[in-house]
Amino acid sequence: IKIDDKNVSKVSIGSLARLKQWDIVPGDQVAIALAGQGVPRLDRVIWRVKDRTLPTLPQPKDYSSLTCFLPTKGCQEQFIARLIWLSGSEGLNMAGIGGATWRSLVQQQKVRNMADWLQLTPELLSSLPGISLKKAQKMFVQLQLSRQKTFRQWLSAIGFPAFAVKEAATYRSWSRVKDITPSQWQRSTGIGERRVADI
Repeated sequence: IKIDDKNVSKVSIGSLARLKQWDIVPGDQVAIALAGQGVPRLDRVIWRVKDRTLPTLPQPKDYSSLTCFLPTKGCQEQFIARLIWLSGSEGLNMAGIGGATWRSLVQQQKVRNMADWLQLTPELLSSLPGISLKKAQKMFVQLQLSRQKTFRQWLSAIGFPAFAVKEAATYRSWSRVKDITPSQWQRSTGIGERRVADI
């Protein structure tokens, strides 16, 4: 649909809990509005279909902040979400590289893990549908600039637990962070065993 001058093809409901709260099933008619910065949002349900069969949904217990670092069966959406976070403003801040690009790269099997994108070339990027060589070269520059980001930005980009990013960044290298023992984490950050396990 077109709202004002924006074409809207999808809207995020946010979570499985919100989907259940809204009680929306395929066939229901909904109203969409634009929120701040033109982000589409679900506004209200206009009418509901008679057959209220909810499709099979992912089980929340099967997914967490520590799952789907590869696009394996059942993990493709969360894997793409990880890549979107990685290139977003909270991560490596790669201008012009967002959801559509990552989805295409994963579907074309050009990105099969969280680091494959570091090997992309302008030629490979321009082989994707809808990406010209000029656009591919601009994207390539953004990918290369990410190598100059700080260790702290990289920690955030890969989804390192937010409560420990600041502390981990002081170690300045992956190998030094890897060698920190659970008891050292607990002493230095004052966190409990569960959070240390996440780290």
